[in-house]
Amino acid sequence: MIQIPASHRSATVALGQDFISDKQPLTTAAGFKAATPFAGQARQTFSLLLSESTVAAIRAQLQPIYDQLITDCWPPSEPLPFDMIRFDAFLDPASDDLKILEMNTRNVGLHEVVEWLDGQVASALGVTTTGSLNRRFVANQKRLHGSLLGSDEPLLYLSSPTIPLWTYFDELTRAYPHVKHVTASTELTYSDDGVSVDGQVYRAIIRKMAWPDSPALREFDENNQLRLLQPRWMRPFGLKNYLQQLTGSAILRTETYSDEHLAHYQHQKDQLVLKIINGGGSHAVYLGALYDAEAWQQKLDAASAEPEKWIMQDYYQPPVWPVMAHGLGERSVSTQLGIFILPSPTDPHQFDMDITVKGYAGSEDYFTFDPSDRKPDIWFGHVIKLTA
Repeated sequence: MIQIPASHRSATVALGQDFISDKQPLTTAAGFKAATPFAGQARQTFSLLLSESTVAAIRAQLQPIYDQLITDCWPPSEPLPFDMIRFDAFLDPASDDLKILEMNTRNVGLHEVVEWLDGQVASALGVTTTGSLNRRFVANQKRLHGSLLGSDEPLLYLSSPTIPLWTYFDELTRAYPHVKHVTASTELTYSDDGVSVDGQVYRAIIRKMAWPDSPALREFDENNQLRLLQPRWMRPFGLKNYLQQLTGSAILRTETYSDEHLAHYQHQKDQLVLKIINGGGSHAVYLGALYDAEAWQQKLDAASAEPEKWIMQDYYQPPVWPVMAHGLGERSVSTQLGIFILPSPTDPHQFDMDITVKGYAGSEDYFTFDPSDRKPDIWFGHVIKLTA
């Protein structure tokens, strides 16, 4: 999120220009996979302009939620409760009311694209960026790492070979004495002590969401045999499960699937969303309104077989915001915010906040949450805070 001391009107002229000369980053991780019909097509980008008062309203609605997170998930003997939490949310442009869809972490993806976009837009507007989300994220991660294993513990970074390293990896190499990047599971050897690569044993491990899953790595996660760098205090809850424990008007009503409510699920399907708890990348997210009664019942049957793995949530119509599409001018786009919450390094009771945004510019009636490789009309954006 960058800040500019300008009015909405003065900022829109430059933002409507096609000032991004190198669109290669928008054809890689931000673009489409090679197997899709849209491979090689650059994503459209845009700026969402928010006033200082709107950003303050978002923070005010998150404060009680953050306070509860700290209470529930911060063992007093530890320096940080978590290194980062991302809330996916909708924001009503008329009232600044927030509606939180879910909590996520460790998926360092969209904000890397957005940080690149921050730099492009700041350059076009002639302003200086105020800080790197990647740098703040890695700084908190490093503190958590040090408290668990010691600051000299080497770091293993697992990611798919199709994912660019972006700025995040640069920050990792600056923060850690030794970082090893691995893109294939065949390079790993598992033991009770950790994961070995070329004879070096790693206990501090981070991975991209898209890292090819393996039974061995899943077993290490569940048995806690490896000290994975993630919000360890959230493990007993699970992020999507824990959302149900939070309170407040900013959180959409969420509940674990239950056959006791089957009649409600069937009759109110157009107002409901079914999600798998351990999913990511918008997979296994089913909007009832997109299915006929028979197809929806099939989804419910799958959830009924393993109810502890599924949640049901009220559907919320995505709000439409006026955005400045770079090179296209003003557009009205359904938007979803990614709100990053990072505990302050000096006082975990306080938090730093950054906001990213993506938009669905298509003509379908329902916001489908499809990730970037499945739909041609999901746009990537960033937030500009207007300070004048």
